[in-house]
Amino acid sequence: GGLLLRRTAVPSVPAGSGAVAGHGTMEVPSLKLLSASPLRLFPDVLVGTQADASDVLLGANLLEVQAVVNCALDDWIFKMRPWPSEQAAVERWQALETSLRALPLSSGQAFAGEVFGCRYCALPARDRDRAEAIIIDGEVAVKGLEAYNMGVHFPVACDFIQEQLDAGRRVLIHCLRGENRAGAVAAAFLVAKGWTPEEAVQEVREVRGPYALSNRAFVEQVHAFAKHCAEGPEKPGSAGGAASAAS
Repeated sequence: GGLLLRRTAVPSVPAGSGAVAGHGTMEVPSLKLLSASPLRLFPDVLVGTQADASDVLLGANLLEVQAVVNCALDDWIFKMRPWPSEQAAVERWQALETSLRALPLSSGQAFAGEVFGCRYCALPARDRDRAEAIIIDGEVAVKGLEAYNMGVHFPVACDFIQEQLDAGRRVLIHCLRGENRAGAVAAAFLVAKGWTPEEAVQEVREVRGPYALSNRAFVEQVHAFAKHCAEGPEKPGSAGGAASAAS
């Protein structure tokens, strides 16, 4: 079926925050967004942020990207919705939202197709790590949380990235900050290309900074994906069928 998006308002963003005109990025000064970074052996695979993604679709596309893996679909929609006072931005957004809504659901809980002339793969993922329950006097005071399973998206995302590279397209993998969700997909792609999970995680951290892949569960899921790739019939670079291994 088609894609359903929440309609929510975005607070104003101060000038100079790095947003595309009329679109918010809600940046905290002490946590400045790190611009898109290429994986060092794959210069046409960039890992970036909400702002990079906005520039590709609504700005000048300075990165010259032709394909996007959006690893934070719902969160990105919330962050980038324009302010009502910016009429030109609202009109651009409405056209973009129409294209996003039309994306069909494919395998791996992904929405894939073409948006504004750009090949697009959208993942409704959450950056949620595992949290243990808090027990006080033998009773559960605070319930624990299950980690989000990024592994269900690894096969379709890796195949999408490889297909775009084979077609000569530069790919942007992004979430909001380009650290956990996008980092996990980037690491899974490297694993599918034959890297060890340790090498893949280290590469992502080196190109995206010390906070990349701080979600411990995502790192575990990359390791599970690597194990499946090593044991399964797929050749490196073909990730089909590995979602269950990363559960």
